[in-house]
Amino acid sequence: MANIAGFMMLFLISAGMAVMVYFLFRKPLKGLLKAVIKLPAATTFYLRMFLICLSFLTLSAILQTTFDLEKGKPFMEFVWKLGSGLSTFFGNISIFLLVYLFLITILVVVLRRKNVQ
Repeated sequence: MANIAGFMMLFLISAGMAVMVYFLFRKPLKGLLKAVIKLPAATTFYLRMFLICLSFLTLSAILQTTFDLEKGKPFMEFVWKLGSGLSTFFGNISIFLLVYLFLITILVVVLRRKNVQ
């Protein structure tokens, strides 16, 4: 039962953090893409890809963590296992955000220069 509870807690925390990241980035990213790309379909595409990648990264981090705690183990082992899963999640999200930021920066620089000329 503790294994299922641990998996569910990891899922809820990770999914909640991914949704929070999406809603924090959605509005500014949409404004930036609208100003630079000037194609509504491209703006929608990049925002949806952002959400899809966040979702897949979240599922990846959750499914990498295995809760194989034996009955009668101390509660702290449960907490450490949950922390290990969250560590994987935050590592994946951080790398994804850096790569996405790098790609969007290149897109903005190239298209901004093209729009100015």
